Amino acid sequence: MDLPVLRAELVSVFGAGRLVAVPDERLNPLVTHPETRRFLTEVGLPVVDGFVYDPLEYLAVGLPDAVDDDPEFAEVEGLPETAGHWVPLGYCFGDQIRLDGATGLLWELIDGTVVNTRIDLFTRTLLALHRRWDIFRPAVPYLSRLSAAQAAEAEIRTVDPTVLDPDAPGQDKPERHWNRVLDCLAHCH
Repeated sequence: MDLPVLRAELVSVFGAGRLVAVPDERLNPLVTHPETRRFLTEVGLPVVDGFVYDPLEYLAVGLPDAVDDDPEFAEVEGLPETAGHWVPLGYCFGDQIRLDGATGLLWELIDGTVVNTRIDLFTRTLLALHRRWDIFRPAVPYLSRLSAAQAAEAEIRTVDPTVLDPDAPGQDKPERHWNRVLDCLAHCH
């Protein structure tokens, strides 16, 4: 990964005070995927009130173990072999997102689907939504919201194509996280 999302780009979009990187010494050692560690420590993620992604305190504390965060996580069946490396990354549109620290995949546990295939692509997806965020307000006409959702979907499909494709290899769920988010942003107001 050559960090296609640079910190300077995120600072220009979200502002310096709204971007949080995790100091390397504080980042959970379960995050062993080198590119993901590098992204979290050098680039960081946006922290914006009222936005689709809310990291809560997870970034500030260095990303706790999934089991420490939720003891019932250890009882969940059918998880990948690398689930012992999972750490909570925050909430995205109300769904808890977990980072697989061994592979770099981001998971949404309720649907059991991959949210994004890499942390930088998750951030690129957030950028696609943030650019259109004002259009997703309830007061904006439906057709404008629908058009913005379609444009965001096209951008996300270009960035990380499998996360919108219910027929992607290894994905047996008809509804994917970002499909559901975009549908709600367009229709749920």
